[in-house]
Amino acid sequence: MNTIARNGASPPRPDRSACSESDDDVGVGVVLHPREELAKLGPFLPKPLYTLFQAFLTWMTGKAYSGQQPLFAANRYWHLFCALISLFGGVLGSAIVLNGSPLFLPLLLCSWVFTVGGARMLQTTINHQCVHKQVFGKMHDRWLSEILSTLLMTSDYETYSGDHLTPHHGLKTFANFEDDPDAKSLRENGLRSGMPKEWYWKWLWQTMFSPKFHGQFLASRLAGNFSSKKMYRQWMSVLFYLATIVGVSLTHTWWLFLVAWFFPLTFLYQVSACLQVASEHLWGHEKDNKHIPNELKSHGRYCGECPPFGQSMFAWSKFWLRMLFSHLPVRIAILPGELPEHCWHHYHTDTRNWENGVYEVQKLEETQDITFVEVWGLDKALDRVFSHLEKFPPRS
Repeated sequence: MNTIARNGASPPRPDRSACSESDDDVGVGVVLHPREELAKLGPFLPKPLYTLFQAFLTWMTGKAYSGQQPLFAANRYWHLFCALISLFGGVLGSAIVLNGSPLFLPLLLCSWVFTVGGARMLQTTINHQCVHKQVFGKMHDRWLSEILSTLLMTSDYETYSGDHLTPHHGLKTFANFEDDPDAKSLRENGLRSGMPKEWYWKWLWQTMFSPKFHGQFLASRLAGNFSSKKMYRQWMSVLFYLATIVGVSLTHTWWLFLVAWFFPLTFLYQVSACLQVASEHLWGHEKDNKHIPNELKSHGRYCGECPPFGQSMFAWSKFWLRMLFSHLPVRIAILPGELPEHCWHHYHTDTRNWENGVYEVQKLEETQDITFVEVWGLDKALDRVFSHLEKFPPRS
């Protein structure tokens, strides 16, 4: 199911009435569609509450159900506002927890999720669209990107734009280990093709907690700030971090700074980035493999699963626990913003309505008979990438 083809030459549309466990549980080949099943939740609610509940599920999963209309048309200001609220709201939450009873320290996990999610959304949605010049316009986007990358300690506009636009979107270079910067970073951290699937899962866990991975990642982020080709960008970083150090020192809030800001924006941010990039595309394609469109090397990564209609209370308890404590944190901290429908971005790179991508994807599927590859659950997305890689001949 769900394989996209250009120019309307797509396979038969999927049955969106139930859920399948086919295709070796990779999450592809959905016969009974998870989002259509989730749309059946809450029919007893008054219509306004049902509409709000389903709008929440659409945001949470990253997928609209057939015929669903948005509550409002989101714009770039809305996405920027939500990202900043998540980032600084998470920092504020951490500060409140640290100044309260030690019994509340476990709540740091919640505040960190929002801090990381806000930071990743600023990078993967706002900053990403800035390099595509689709937020406020060319010059405004450059300056917004420079400000955000200074705040987040990520690559400056010039570096990010050069790495992303041609190598990551080019037909000859996309998703291959030699030319795509994202794929190259995975290879440099030990990922290679032709290995058993168990090897890939072991590699992922080792990488996420590897001092070498985090050290190199942090070093590249520092270099992107303090070694920028643009002198003004270097001075932005120097002044910002000097002001931060002075401010934290004068207020004697080093512990708060380290726990509420530095830790989530270094270690946790980098773990989130590792999981996001590793699951993003079918990496490892041969160089110059132009006959495979970029969108066929991608997939939609949606956060949710089918409700267990007709099953036991235990099954329902398990369903809600997974939705609230697995899929929801993943949506906030690992796949924020437009990342669930990122496959659509590689189909319509120059779209001007990326702010409403969830509904644009649904409209495209319903009006043009185009169906994207869908993978439900981050674990299934990773499994699909690993299944793809193990089919290649071994390469270092």
